[in-house]
Amino acid sequence: MPGIWKIKEKSCWFVGTLHVLKNEDCVLLNNLKDIINKVEILSLEDKDFLVAGQNIGLYGKEKSILSELSFEAIGLLKNRCYDLGINFYQIENLRPWKAVFYLLFTYYNFIGYSINNGVDKYLLNVFQRKGMSIDSLENSEQTLLVFENIPLNYQEKFLLDSLSSIDEMKTDIENIYNAWKLGDGSFIEKFICNQ
Repeated sequence: MPGIWKIKEKSCWFVGTLHVLKNEDCVLLNNLKDIINKVEILSLEDKDFLVAGQNIGLYGKEKSILSELSFEAIGLLKNRCYDLGINFYQIENLRPWKAVFYLLFTYYNFIGYSINNGVDKYLLNVFQRKGMSIDSLENSEQTLLVFENIPLNYQEKFLLDSLSSIDEMKTDIENIYNAWKLGDGSFIEKFICNQ
């Protein structure tokens, strides 16, 4: 069972979440129903995480990712698109940092995970159906604007580092996923501290 903590003498719970999960985890998430029925407000990391910043990280007509990156970065990006079955034209108008996010979420889907199965999405759907209050701890659009203002050379480094190590990510993702299912907070804490 994923980690769930209750503040003593208050009806306030903290639930350890993962943004992406597998289809079969719906059964596991149903275990949260008892808690959901006891609370009045849901506070997510960001309730608009699936729709925030749709227009952030895009090039206008005068530029494309091809005109901004080195040959090395373009070559790696095209190879990764090919590996994941992505038509390169789907990402040509994305800035490097946003292209990385696009490929990473495509990779999650490729290995069996989806943001549509994540804890955040599940809780959001349940509370919206009930017409209950939903709040945010942060604003994804503001966070994305931070990425937008990163200098191009750092965006390229982020792209090169991320796409070069994408194959190694599967083990990390599986380890975090298994620790989450077991409620093994100590493993996740160690993993985060070692990054």
